[in-house]
Amino acid sequence: MNEESDVRLENLRKILADPDVAIDLGTANTRLYVLDRGIVADEPTIVRTRSEQPVPGQADDFVAPLKGGVVRDVDATAYLLRQMLKRARRFGLIGSRALVCAPSGVTSGERANLLEAVRRSGVAAVKLVPEPLASAVGAGLDISLPYAQLIVDIGDGLTDVAVIRSHRLILARGMRSACGDLRSAVQRTVARRSNLFLHQREAERLVQESGAGTVMKADQCLPVLGIDRQGCEMSVELSGQEISDAVNPVIAEIVKVIREAVLGLPPDLSVEVMESGICLTGGGACLRGIDSLIASATSIDVKVAADPLHATINGASQMLAASAQGFWEPSGL
Repeated sequence: MNEESDVRLENLRKILADPDVAIDLGTANTRLYVLDRGIVADEPTIVRTRSEQPVPGQADDFVAPLKGGVVRDVDATAYLLRQMLKRARRFGLIGSRALVCAPSGVTSGERANLLEAVRRSGVAAVKLVPEPLASAVGAGLDISLPYAQLIVDIGDGLTDVAVIRSHRLILARGMRSACGDLRSAVQRTVARRSNLFLHQREAERLVQESGAGTVMKADQCLPVLGIDRQGCEMSVELSGQEISDAVNPVIAEIVKVIREAVLGLPPDLSVEVMESGICLTGGGACLRGIDSLIASATSIDVKVAADPLHATINGASQMLAASAQGFWEPSGL
């Protein structure tokens, strides 16, 4: 097919099809960008399992279709995306093409689950791009540079450590310890100490209060609002020491993996990364003191992206806007 035919086909598609989209499918939140419209969805990655019609006296059930950064429930993920993609519709005869961010360090089966879920959502074509690459673009890194740059994306279910050079991932390493594990550690501490269930939002507040690598004073007490076995709200106090003891081992594990990745770099990449520094993205980058802790462990300057929570979707949107017709898998229009 010659260039003129490609242009005609692309122009025809713009008339008949829904707009192209970029998807950041995260363990905690899913974000959808629609070409020429912006971000139209930024919502928790949960799916209601009961009927849309509320039943008096019956509580809603929800399922989290992702765990550890990967798709565990293909049907629920497809349903979630299908509902979001309705916002991209413009009554086209053909579905959207989707650029989807995929974490590094996943198995072929986990990658297949992601592809299957996106395809079942009704898109006409799908292109997977490495999530660290999209995060780097969204963080403002020039990924075309011929020297190595290291990015660390600390998400809710996965921490990605990747080295980028000349548009490519040179090295990538993923670990299943991330922000969700920090909240879980706090929830376990509260359950063990006070026999209370702690909502994730409350656990997140305590994680942020603690920060990274700090030891809160034993006499510093924080109020905690939980739910007892009877379903009643109850307020208790937790010492700063207890919170620090809960979150610091998880943070230490994350920092350890980053340090090991840096120490394992070949000499040429190591020198270049020492010069370019480490860029932090993801929700974990918002944790107070995490940048200093990583810098101390690696002896490399660390900077936090301007908008770490949206670095991945912002980068994916830029990649989508720059994509050419040949970027997509062959699928007719």
